[in-house]
Amino acid sequence: MDNKKELSNTSKSINENNENYKDNENNGNNENNENNEINNLNNIIKPTTCNYVCYLLKSETSNRTYIGVTTNLKKRLRQHNGEICGGAKYTRSNRPWKPVLYVSGFYTKNQALSFEYRVKKKKNSKNKLVTVFLLNNRIKNFIDVLKLDKFTSKCINPKDAIYNLIILDEKIYKNLSYINCNNILVNYNGFAT
Repeated sequence: MDNKKELSNTSKSINENNENYKDNENNGNNENNENNEINNLNNIIKPTTCNYVCYLLKSETSNRTYIGVTTNLKKRLRQHNGEICGGAKYTRSNRPWKPVLYVSGFYTKNQALSFEYRVKKKKNSKNKLVTVFLLNNRIKNFIDVLKLDKFTSKCINPKDAIYNLIILDEKIYKNLSYINCNNILVNYNGFAT
Protein backbone atom coordinates (compact mmCIF):
# COMPACT_ATOMS: atom_id res chain seq x y z
CA MET A 1 0.00 0.00 0.00
CA ASP A 2 2.86 2.40 0.90
CA ASN A 3 4.53 1.71 -2.45
CA LYS A 4 1.32 2.70 -4.28
CA LYS A 5 1.14 5.97 -2.31
CA GLU A 6 4.83 6.62 -2.95
CA LEU A 7 4.39 5.88 -6.65
CA SER A 8 1.31 8.10 -6.81
CA ASN A 9 3.12 10.98 -5.07
CA THR A 10 6.13 10.55 -7.35
CA SER A 11 3.89 10.55 -10.43
CA LYS A 12 2.20 13.75 -9.23
CA SER A 13 5.53 15.50 -8.68
CA ILE A 14 6.82 14.36 -12.08
CA ASN A 15 3.64 15.68 -13.72
CA GLU A 16 3.99 18.99 -11.84
CA ASN A 17 7.62 19.25 -12.92
CA ASN A 18 6.63 18.50 -16.50
CA GLU A 19 4.02 21.27 -16.39
CA ASN A 20 6.61 23.68 -14.93
CA TYR A 21 9.02 22.60 -17.64
CA LYS A 22 6.47 23.39 -20.35
CA ASP A 23 5.69 26.77 -18.76
CA ASN A 24 9.36 27.66 -18.50
CA GLU A 25 9.99 26.46 -22.03
CA ASN A 26 7.29 28.81 -23.26
CA ASN A 27 8.87 31.64 -21.26
CA GLY A 28 12.30 30.86 -22.73
CA ASN A 29 13.90 30.30 -19.31
CA ASN A 30 16.58 27.67 -20.04
CA GLU A 31 18.12 27.66 -16.54
CA ASN A 32 14.82 26.62 -14.93
CA ASN A 33 14.34 24.01 -17.65
CA GLU A 34 17.65 22.36 -16.72
CA ASN A 35 16.74 22.39 -13.02
CA ASN A 36 13.38 20.80 -13.78
CA GLU A 37 15.04 18.06 -15.81
CA ILE A 38 17.33 17.28 -12.88
CA ASN A 39 14.32 17.21 -10.53
CA ASN A 40 12.55 14.81 -12.87
CA LEU A 41 15.56 12.49 -12.81
CA ASN A 42 15.76 12.67 -9.01
CA ASN A 43 12.11 11.67 -8.71
CA ILE A 44 12.60 8.34 -10.48
CA ILE A 45 11.99 5.56 -7.96
CA LYS A 46 15.08 3.53 -7.13
CA PRO A 47 14.52 -0.23 -7.26
CA THR A 48 13.80 -1.97 -3.98
CA THR A 49 13.62 -5.64 -3.20
CA CYS A 50 10.28 -7.44 -3.12
CA ASN A 51 9.13 -10.14 -0.69
CA TYR A 52 9.59 -13.09 -3.05
CA VAL A 53 11.94 -15.89 -2.02
CA CYS A 54 13.04 -18.97 -3.92
CA TYR A 55 13.27 -22.01 -1.66
CA LEU A 56 14.58 -25.57 -1.71
CA LEU A 57 12.74 -28.36 0.13
CA LYS A 58 13.86 -31.91 0.82
CA SER A 59 11.63 -34.85 1.62
CA GLU A 60 12.36 -36.46 4.99
CA THR A 61 11.24 -39.88 3.69
CA SER A 62 13.12 -39.99 0.38
CA ASN A 63 15.87 -38.33 -1.62
CA ARG A 64 13.48 -36.03 -3.51
CA THR A 65 13.79 -32.24 -3.60
CA TYR A 66 11.47 -29.42 -4.62
CA ILE A 67 12.17 -25.82 -5.66
CA GLY A 68 9.54 -23.07 -5.60
CA VAL A 69 8.86 -19.34 -5.15
CA THR A 70 6.67 -17.72 -2.51
CA THR A 71 6.15 -14.61 -0.39
CA ASN A 72 5.35 -16.58 2.79
CA LEU A 73 7.64 -19.57 3.34
CA LYS A 74 6.05 -20.84 6.57
CA LYS A 75 2.57 -20.91 5.05
CA ARG A 76 3.84 -22.49 1.84
CA LEU A 77 5.65 -25.22 3.78
CA ARG A 78 2.43 -26.01 5.65
CA GLN A 79 0.68 -26.28 2.27
CA HIS A 80 3.33 -28.65 0.91
CA ASN A 81 3.01 -30.82 4.03
CA GLY A 82 -0.80 -30.98 3.73
CA GLU A 83 -1.58 -29.08 6.93
CA ILE A 84 -3.59 -26.49 4.99
CA CYS A 85 -5.03 -26.41 1.46
CA GLY A 86 -2.73 -25.71 -1.44
CA GLY A 87 0.76 -26.91 -2.25
CA ALA A 88 2.15 -28.49 -5.38
CA LYS A 89 0.94 -31.86 -6.62
CA TYR A 90 4.58 -33.02 -6.67
CA THR A 91 4.83 -32.63 -2.88
CA ARG A 92 1.71 -34.65 -2.03
CA SER A 93 3.83 -37.77 -1.85
CA ASN A 94 6.97 -38.26 0.24
CA ARG A 95 5.74 -36.03 3.06
CA PRO A 96 6.91 -34.45 5.32
CA TRP A 97 9.05 -31.85 3.55
CA LYS A 98 11.61 -29.70 5.31
CA PRO A 99 13.21 -26.48 4.08
CA VAL A 100 16.92 -26.62 3.27
CA LEU A 101 17.59 -23.06 2.10
CA TYR A 102 16.04 -20.02 0.51
CA VAL A 103 17.23 -16.97 -1.41
CA SER A 104 15.86 -13.45 -0.98
CA GLY A 105 16.78 -10.09 -2.49
CA PHE A 106 14.88 -10.23 -5.77
CA TYR A 107 13.64 -6.94 -7.21
CA THR A 108 10.57 -8.30 -9.01
CA LYS A 109 8.37 -11.38 -9.09
CA ASN A 110 9.60 -12.07 -12.64
CA GLN A 111 13.19 -12.02 -11.48
CA ALA A 112 12.36 -14.54 -8.72
CA LEU A 113 10.53 -16.78 -11.20
CA SER A 114 13.42 -16.55 -13.68
CA PHE A 115 15.80 -17.57 -10.91
CA GLU A 116 13.55 -20.51 -9.99
CA TYR A 117 13.49 -21.69 -13.62
CA ARG A 118 17.24 -21.35 -14.04
CA VAL A 119 18.20 -22.92 -10.69
CA LYS A 120 16.38 -26.13 -11.66
CA LYS A 121 18.70 -26.50 -14.67
CA LYS A 122 22.38 -26.29 -15.46
CA LYS A 123 24.37 -26.22 -18.66
CA ASN A 124 25.87 -29.50 -19.84
CA SER A 125 29.00 -30.01 -21.94
CA LYS A 126 27.01 -29.12 -25.09
CA ASN A 127 25.93 -25.82 -23.47
CA LYS A 128 22.30 -26.96 -23.23
CA LEU A 129 20.20 -26.63 -20.10
CA VAL A 130 19.45 -29.95 -18.39
CA THR A 131 17.56 -30.68 -15.17
CA VAL A 132 19.58 -30.86 -11.97
CA PHE A 133 18.84 -33.74 -9.59
CA LEU A 134 19.92 -34.58 -6.01
CA LEU A 135 20.24 -32.24 -3.07
CA ASN A 136 23.97 -31.46 -3.26
CA ASN A 137 23.80 -30.69 -6.99
CA ARG A 138 20.81 -28.41 -6.49
CA ILE A 139 22.52 -26.52 -3.64
CA LYS A 140 25.63 -26.03 -5.78
CA ASN A 141 23.44 -24.81 -8.64
CA PHE A 142 21.77 -22.22 -6.37
CA ILE A 143 25.19 -20.67 -5.78
CA ASP A 144 26.30 -20.94 -9.41
CA VAL A 145 23.13 -19.26 -10.69
CA LEU A 146 23.41 -16.44 -8.13
CA LYS A 147 26.84 -15.64 -9.57
CA LEU A 148 25.45 -15.20 -13.10
CA ASP A 149 24.95 -11.73 -14.62
CA LYS A 150 21.55 -12.82 -15.98
CA PHE A 151 19.44 -15.73 -14.73
CA THR A 152 17.77 -16.08 -18.12
CA SER A 153 18.13 -14.23 -21.42
CA LYS A 154 15.07 -12.07 -20.67
CA CYS A 155 15.75 -11.45 -16.96
CA ILE A 156 17.46 -8.19 -16.08
CA ASN A 157 19.49 -8.29 -12.86
CA PRO A 158 20.53 -5.00 -11.28
CA LYS A 159 24.33 -4.74 -11.15
CA ASP A 160 24.31 -3.81 -7.47
CA ALA A 161 21.94 -6.61 -6.41
CA ILE A 162 22.84 -8.44 -3.21
CA TYR A 163 21.16 -11.77 -2.57
CA ASN A 164 20.69 -13.38 0.83
CA LEU A 165 21.24 -17.13 0.85
CA ILE A 166 19.69 -18.39 4.10
CA ILE A 167 20.68 -21.94 5.01
CA LEU A 168 18.26 -23.72 7.34
CA ASP A 169 20.36 -26.85 7.92
CA GLU A 170 23.45 -26.48 10.12
CA LYS A 171 25.49 -29.21 8.38
CA ILE A 172 24.90 -27.66 4.97
CA TYR A 173 25.76 -24.21 6.34
CA LYS A 174 29.13 -25.45 7.61
CA ASN A 175 29.88 -26.86 4.15
CA LEU A 176 28.87 -23.62 2.39
CA SER A 177 30.43 -21.05 4.71
CA TYR A 178 33.42 -20.90 2.30
CA ILE A 179 31.42 -18.93 -0.29
CA ASN A 180 33.14 -15.63 -0.91
CA CYS A 181 31.22 -13.63 -3.46
CA ASN A 182 30.42 -9.90 -3.38
CA ASN A 183 26.73 -10.26 -4.23
CA ILE A 184 25.87 -13.29 -2.03
CA LEU A 185 25.42 -13.09 1.74
CA VAL A 186 25.31 -16.54 3.34
CA ASN A 187 23.57 -16.88 6.71
CA TYR A 188 22.40 -19.68 8.97
CA ASN A 189 18.90 -19.52 10.42
CA GLY A 190 17.23 -22.36 12.32
CA PHE A 191 13.71 -22.74 10.96
CA ALA A 192 10.91 -23.28 13.45
CA THR A 193 7.62 -24.36 11.91
